[in-house]
Amino acid sequence: MGPPKQSGSNIQNVLNKFRTDLSRNAKVLADGAKAREEKIRQKSSASRRPTTQKSRKGKSSSKGQTNASSGGKGEQAWMNDAKGPEELPLGLRQKQVIDHIKDREAPVSIEEILNATGRNIEIEADLKRALEAHPKVAIDGATGMYTYVPDAHVKNKQQLLDYIRASGAPVPVPEILDSYKQVTEDIISLKKSKDIFGLYSYHPDLNCEVLYALDPSLAGLEADGDVSALWANFPLPDTDEGMDEALKKAGIAPAPRKEKPKRIVSEKKKKKRKQTKLRAVTNMHLMHLLEGEGPTMIDG
Repeated sequence: MGPPKQSGSNIQNVLNKFRTDLSRNAKVLADGAKAREEKIRQKSSASRRPTTQKSRKGKSSSKGQTNASSGGKGEQAWMNDAKGPEELPLGLRQKQVIDHIKDREAPVSIEEILNATGRNIEIEADLKRALEAHPKVAIDGATGMYTYVPDAHVKNKQQLLDYIRASGAPVPVPEILDSYKQVTEDIISLKKSKDIFGLYSYHPDLNCEVLYALDPSLAGLEADGDVSALWANFPLPDTDEGMDEALKKAGIAPAPRKEKPKRIVSEKKKKKRKQTKLRAVTNMHLMHLLEGEGPTMIDG
């Protein structure tokens, strides 16, 4: 005895239900994919959003100590958060004293340091030891006065010019910047008066502007016309590579240059997004029944 026959209306109801379930499953999958994309977008925008002051206050004390030692916290922030001067980090207290001594450009007493910075060197033993060991601080054993020690011992424009002239090698600008307050203005003035000139050095040990002194004994000298014409009319290569090649042919090693950072172009191709597959659908062997209008009856 065979299975009971089903009417055409029952078959149509089954097909309609199958279509409805299939559409519902497809909608669920599409909504899930859309929700995931929205979450990814929100996380991406949140990572680019600047950190607020409120979120920084919620950090643990151990992280705050790490920021203090690495300089991640600003001086004013430490001043605001500290309940008293004794709670400031040693590095910040040392900086306050050295900045004041440097700005004074003269020997400074312990009392003056206390009045200007609030740092009591006689009580703060760790600060006293740090200043005694600092290469930029000199302490007079007889008077107890503190003095800032610059790299170049010059105090005015004339001493600066004498220092550059007496140097056996070009003088790097950073070497003299902490000598006195008006040193930058004096360097510009000496350049305008043609007492010195500066060139940028790309040597790895320097990588800064260096200063040369012009020999005053050569002032007023004039070259012969043919020598000047030879200098002015000598062709030079247009590119750095051509100049280097010409120097090598002449037996001269080219001076090092600061290379421009090369931009690495990523050759990774974007992967095509795979279409979402329907994994929750059953009765896959009946998919061909959805094509066309569908049957309306089954022959007996």
